[in-house]
Amino acid sequence: MIPFDSQTFFALLGDINLTYWPAILSAMGGALVLLFIARLQTPIASRLVLLFLSAGWAWSGFVFYGVFLSTLVWASWVFEYVCYAQAGLFAVCALLPHPPTLSLRADNTGWAAASTVAFCAIFYPLIAAQVGHAWPGAQLLGITPGPLAAATLGLLCLTEVRYRLVLGVVPALTLLITLYLALNLAIWEDLILVAIGLGGFAWSLIAVRRNAAPDASG
Repeated sequence: MIPFDSQTFFALLGDINLTYWPAILSAMGGALVLLFIARLQTPIASRLVLLFLSAGWAWSGFVFYGVFLSTLVWASWVFEYVCYAQAGLFAVCALLPHPPTLSLRADNTGWAAASTVAFCAIFYPLIAAQVGHAWPGAQLLGITPGPLAAATLGLLCLTEVRYRLVLGVVPALTLLITLYLALNLAIWEDLILVAIGLGGFAWSLIAVRRNAAPDASG
């Protein structure tokens, strides 16, 4: 049972966007810059991507759940601290002596990751606008957990499988919650977001497993 309707939800988003629009625009642009950083394929570049993701999850947890959604849902603090935990995981990984390598290459996985991030930052808000969810009541990458989770899964496709499985749990669960809200509040553009985020991530894991199969048999 959701204690608010879609009108209240998008009014809340309007308040968030009008209050924090400089940070939101910076985050949307920063997500695209991360793709170019990942193209460098260096430990420093990977640390920068991980630290950016850490800041994004901490920011989303504080603003979306802690400041705003808490006015509608008393249990929003649980999701807030889950976001902080996810931010902590990214920060710890960034500070490891040998951090996870996020490497963007011109292959199928790289194109899938880049397409997911670009969709979340650019095309998802455009699609939402076409179905009546335009600015200021738009779900944007810089604040809203759904686009952040999908973009995170896209970027995680660029790293080793063991890190994908650990760092991808919270984003995947976030998209399942997004799916639940979409079905109950008729936010139909979120169905595309969830399909791209979870589908691309699952496809990357299957592709790795298929590529490893010949090595295991040989």
